[in-house]
Amino acid sequence: MLKISVDIETRGGHLACFSLALNHLEAICIPIMCVENQEGYWSLEEELMIVLKVRQLLLHPNVGVIGQNYHYDAQHFCRYMQINSKVVLDTMTMQGLCWPGEPKGLDYISSLYCEHHQYWKDEGKEWDLRFPEEEYWGYNCKDACRTYEAAMVLEDLVGKLGLQPQLDELQGMYTPLLVTMLRGVRMDMKARAKMAGELMEYMTACEQWFETLLGHTLNPRSPKQMKALFFDDLGQRVRKRSKTTGQPSLDNDVLEDIAAKEPLLLPLCKGIANYRSAGVFLKTFVLAKLDHDKRLRTMYGIVGTETFRLNSSADAFGLGTNLQNIPAATGE
Repeated sequence: MLKISVDIETRGGHLACFSLALNHLEAICIPIMCVENQEGYWSLEEELMIVLKVRQLLLHPNVGVIGQNYHYDAQHFCRYMQINSKVVLDTMTMQGLCWPGEPKGLDYISSLYCEHHQYWKDEGKEWDLRFPEEEYWGYNCKDACRTYEAAMVLEDLVGKLGLQPQLDELQGMYTPLLVTMLRGVRMDMKARAKMAGELMEYMTACEQWFETLLGHTLNPRSPKQMKALFFDDLGQRVRKRSKTTGQPSLDNDVLEDIAAKEPLLLPLCKGIANYRSAGVFLKTFVLAKLDHDKRLRTMYGIVGTETFRLNSSADAFGLGTNLQNIPAATGE
């Protein structure tokens, strides 16, 4: 079987270019988008011929695709070129199987398994119109070559660790998950609108209750207003600081701590936590971005967790949401 490493680059959620590598030294990048021409790099006839030839190659029964988190790339190929390739090796899957909990990004994988590793990922991350587009295409080729080289080492490592049956099982999940991702979940738009209305009514009622209780309006999503209320007005001490901003935190864990030590503040803390939960449920789940056909899609990760439980996130086009951790209904 001929193994070909495939990698794509996107710009603005659209396929910008893709590369094919036959080994760790040779790759070709095929541009689709072009800075100089809004219609694309090729004429319509040329692009059609390229797509047909690439389909013929990647769908050949004796060709197997190597990728890095190829579920992402596959969504673009399936949607725009109707190419659902036979994926034989995925470096992210193999890395996650061999070393659960360790990083699975291509830059880290390359540093472990590529003989002449040199960090290159910022070359594509920071690309903009000030730089020649050829640099972007070169970056795409490097991704494909590094993926190929790492895959060869990881394939051997999986065998030495005696993990081939586990890898076969994980790889066997690839196609069913991709089909699920592409099909999406049909939405009941009337029920969705009803639930959104109920949540917004609940949040409005909470805001009115805050104003009645405190004598002024309160936006629990405003760190400034929350700090003024708890630290200045209510005289609560700072319990911890945010890991990201270094600023005093008033997350739900802190509110629980305050409520446990100040029973009079329990209703207020609980009301704020419920208000926040309703807001997250509304924005993240009920009003998650739907696709053009009004279906909700997600992208599943085969080795996204240390326990090998599936994880999910927005799809390759920035639509949908995490469908693995939908909050359970409670009496409240």
